[in-house]
Amino acid sequence: MRYILIADVGTTSMKTSLFTRDLRCLGTIAGEYKLRSLPNGVIELDPEAYWTQFCQGTRQICEHCGVTPDQIERIGITTQGETIIPVDGTGRALRDAIVWLDTRAQAESCMIASQIDMDIFRRNTGIADMTAVWPLCKLLWIKGHEPEVYQRTAYFLLLEDYLILRLTGRFVSNKGVSCTTGYYDILHDRLWTEILEQFALDPDKIPEILDCGTPVGTVEPAVCAALGFASDTLVVTTAMDQVSSAIGSGSAQEGVFTETTGTVVAIAVTGDRQALLSPRPVTTYWHALRDKYLICPICMTGGMVLKWYKDELCQAEQQEAARRGISVYSLLDEQAEKSPPMSNGLLTIPYFNGSFQPSFRPQARGVIFGLGLENTQSDITRSILESIAFMLRENVEMIAEQCGLTPRQLRCCGGGGSSSVWNQIKADVCGLPACSLVNHETTSLGAAAVSLFPEYGEEQVLALLDKTILIRQTYVPSPERHQLYTSGYRRYQALFQALADQFG
Repeated sequence: MRYILIADVGTTSMKTSLFTRDLRCLGTIAGEYKLRSLPNGVIELDPEAYWTQFCQGTRQICEHCGVTPDQIERIGITTQGETIIPVDGTGRALRDAIVWLDTRAQAESCMIASQIDMDIFRRNTGIADMTAVWPLCKLLWIKGHEPEVYQRTAYFLLLEDYLILRLTGRFVSNKGVSCTTGYYDILHDRLWTEILEQFALDPDKIPEILDCGTPVGTVEPAVCAALGFASDTLVVTTAMDQVSSAIGSGSAQEGVFTETTGTVVAIAVTGDRQALLSPRPVTTYWHALRDKYLICPICMTGGMVLKWYKDELCQAEQQEAARRGISVYSLLDEQAEKSPPMSNGLLTIPYFNGSFQPSFRPQARGVIFGLGLENTQSDITRSILESIAFMLRENVEMIAEQCGLTPRQLRCCGGGGSSSVWNQIKADVCGLPACSLVNHETTSLGAAAVSLFPEYGEEQVLALLDKTILIRQTYVPSPERHQLYTSGYRRYQALFQALADQFG
């Protein structure tokens, strides 16, 4: 039997998984790497750390599953977007990777925004606002602050591109990861050379951009020798992690909205060109599916709010969880269930790291409103969970209004998707059935599916996915709780608007 190897390269960890050709996951291994954070928004990582973890993950997952590397027939890489690695003509990295979170290019982003028509930028790229994270800004920063690196660069690679280069020796990218660079025009499906040239950036330093699900080539002989791959092991482009996750959670189906509550919250639904042409900007990605787009607003706070609360204010709960041998998040779920809907009057504004969609207010901060002597810690815990559900509802309503898409079901992914109480709150707040999935590794599953497109075609692979994606539990909204939460949701919106000018 031959297998599919998928590396899901996240911000601080890499998950390596093995799949059969019918998309059954045999196992997943995770390994971490530590980012280097410096003042002025600098966040970097030695590119070799990614390659080292890929090699280590490959060996470990093969051992874990009782498979030899020469049984792997194809490899797919799905990664975070926006991380940039400049390389020379031999493929050698010329500096550390500038990680997507890096915001050093603030001045460049402001300068670009002041010199272009932002409405055209949003329409062509699907990017709702200009921020320092986009590679267009990062390239301009390198040119201005590290001119020698810029001159020596043969290609500016994204993270998936870099690992594919290490595997195959080819300098290529794909549309499903290039779509958030700021220089790929997803409306017209082309490299946006005009915006690069406007800022004296060389379009020839951008590699060839392939379709998602394109065979790149076989693994280099030296890598085969080092890791034990067969000489005919094929490397295939997949897509950015959010696009892969959407495919792996079933959002290709009409009316299925997925929400991934991890560090941030990502809401995703499959749509068409209307998302790019709507009067109100909605973050939109190039989809791995033909003639489709992924509407995907990203909320920069999500599970990180609950993590902050756990780390800073729940030391006793951490000790109790350790004593009972359970996750502290399970204990927080127990707390939340002791408080009634609307948390005895508490409202939390969850924008601890700024608001980006549906309202672009990067200076916004978190608020816990309405505290009284009658309130308990359970009320605070539940209010935090409810605030993320309110934020989710805002974005679902925005997508429905701007893109003409009617939601009929939520699929809950990420770490938050394992919380029954949180899933029920999301169902009640949004008035939609919310489903948890059997397979939590939706990103790797979606990437494995895309890797099969060249052989089987989209329709056959999507039909196979429909059989593979299994619902663990469906949380049905209560009409009474939905009515109560709708009243609370209006108060939440009014409170945010009332405080907007106070954030600076």
